[in-house]
Amino acid sequence: MEVHHQCQLVDLCQVCGCKLHRGIKAKGKAVKPEPSYSCILYADKLLVAFDVNVAVDEAEIHSQMLCTLCFKAMSRVLVAKEHWSRRITSTKIP
Repeated sequence: MEVHHQCQLVDLCQVCGCKLHRGIKAKGKAVKPEPSYSCILYADKLLVAFDVNVAVDEAEIHSQMLCTLCFKAMSRVLVAKEHWSRRITSTKIP
């Protein structure tokens, strides 16, 4: 049972839980697989953007990958937070 669970985790996103797309055929042509991103490499960014602490996650229980949509959403959230923090600190108070 545990091995089956781990096999299913390989294709799931840590944040949204959706299945990672591993190569979709469109009109008979093979399309290259969607890139997936390791949660370990982006642990600090995931904590800031989504408040998800992957440092304490166990590989046997939790997925270790991010889908492209969650990676892009994380990037947008981080850019927006940085933009607004700079804007707030740079405003002059009369």
